[in-house]
Amino acid sequence: MAEASSSAADMEPMEVKLSEAGTGGDTKATSPKKSLLSCCSKNGVAAYQEMYISPKVFKKSMWALRFAVFVDAIAGTIEQPNYPIMVLKGAHPDSFPTTGGLDFAAATYFVPMSALLGVAIASLVIGTMSDRVGRKPCILLCLYGTVVGCILKFIFKFSFWPYCAFNFINGLMSASVPVSLAYAGDVYETKLEKDNEIGLLVGISMLGSAGGGIIAILMETQGLFVPLLVGSGIVFIAAVTATKYLVEPKDIIASRNREKEQQREEAELGETFEEEEDDGIPVPETLNYKIFSIILCGALGDNV
Repeated sequence: MAEASSSAADMEPMEVKLSEAGTGGDTKATSPKKSLLSCCSKNGVAAYQEMYISPKVFKKSMWALRFAVFVDAIAGTIEQPNYPIMVLKGAHPDSFPTTGGLDFAAATYFVPMSALLGVAIASLVIGTMSDRVGRKPCILLCLYGTVVGCILKFIFKFSFWPYCAFNFINGLMSASVPVSLAYAGDVYETKLEKDNEIGLLVGISMLGSAGGGIIAILMETQGLFVPLLVGSGIVFIAAVTATKYLVEPKDIIASRNREKEQQREEAELGETFEEEEDDGIPVPETLNYKIFSIILCGALGDNV
């Protein structure tokens, strides 16, 4: 009975807690008692319980990242062509009634400067922040923050200073490009792959910046601030897409390392099987004619 109880205790399944794939959480395992599954992996988690990032999942993650960079660039420039008209009183029904004491030239430069100042400050801190908390959380913060910023700017569209204040906050949230470049540097292994992806992301960002201005011009008859609603909508779609499909780089790297370790163990196991199949008798590379002649003569003598 004691042996049976001991076996039952050893067979008790361990408790495994896996983080949701792509959320950036680590795969954690707690084992109150050593189980038979613990022999299947060095960290005590069975191979089938460890998260594996397939090439298809990785591809979706990269497309979600590229889409996020594209639409974030659109939202950042979707009002630029309208800035001079906004600050010119009477030029458009949506123009600011007053520019808070600034003349036309100063107001024309101050509106975009408020956003660029936010972008500059965010670019200084977003890299260190993403190193500490992860790339995906920072990208999501930028995307959802841009959605909120666009909506707030639309709400305060008739007040110059509140609009500039929320434009600054929106700039603080428009730092997805630096994080995305760091993401590409993390997930690709060779320098060529890193350079190609970084160049692609920069090109996508420039294309999005041009697209934002085009949308503003096409929607001028709808109102100077209506493009903000379009920008918030497409960025929200990108944020939801990134939430679902974007995978934290450290999870991708961990998956690759596990795959390489598994391949190495399989190769070592195959070599072990080959050694066991060998009978241990060395096979001569050349024929010893002296020994062969003695064997042949002995065989003939037995038959005489």
